[in-house]
Amino acid sequence: DETHELPGLRDFACAPRGGRILGRHTSPCLRPLSSSSTSAQGPLSALKKGFGQLLRALRPCPSPPSLVINYAPPRSFDDCFCFSGTTGHVSVSFANVVELSELQLLHWSDPDQFSSAPNTFSVIGFGEDQAFRQAAQGVDMGTFRFLPGNATFPGENFYFQSFSLSKVSAVKSIMLRVLDNHGADKTCLYRVRAMGAHMLASQ
Repeated sequence: DETHELPGLRDFACAPRGGRILGRHTSPCLRPLSSSSTSAQGPLSALKKGFGQLLRALRPCPSPPSLVINYAPPRSFDDCFCFSGTTGHVSVSFANVVELSELQLLHWSDPDQFSSAPNTFSVIGFGEDQAFRQAAQGVDMGTFRFLPGNATFPGENFYFQSFSLSKVSAVKSIMLRVLDNHGADKTCLYRVRAMGAHMLASQ
């Protein structure tokens, strides 16, 4: 099974099961700077810089957040969602209310990519998507550390780590908040698996 689901558990975040990214509650993807935007000087160059930034913003994201809920594991080092800096977040909504017990993270196994992996992160669950407007309504499901050198499946091209959620709750969506990474100036999330045994009726 490409999602490495354990007996009795299913990944409710993956797109084939109805998972979707809540873009308004997810960090902007990292867009590479053009050479003109890094060397602009003077009024005309500043205008070119501004125009270049506008074009860059209009282009499709090269590393969209939808990749984290892809059913298949990562196939290359750039098969991931990247955002600028060491902190950020990604939010996923499920097809229905689910009972989650475990979260899984995957990261590319090349040691050169370790520094961009999340280090400390927290998981917050919400009973409904609209609850994001009031963070106090969220359920703290735990704070964890991801150590990309811990290979659960030897021979794979990625590292895989499971985390038992501190509170098994019925949630409609979750936010994964990266609090820091392993030293890079960007953070990359390859796959996020939200594992549970039951999908409940719509509320």
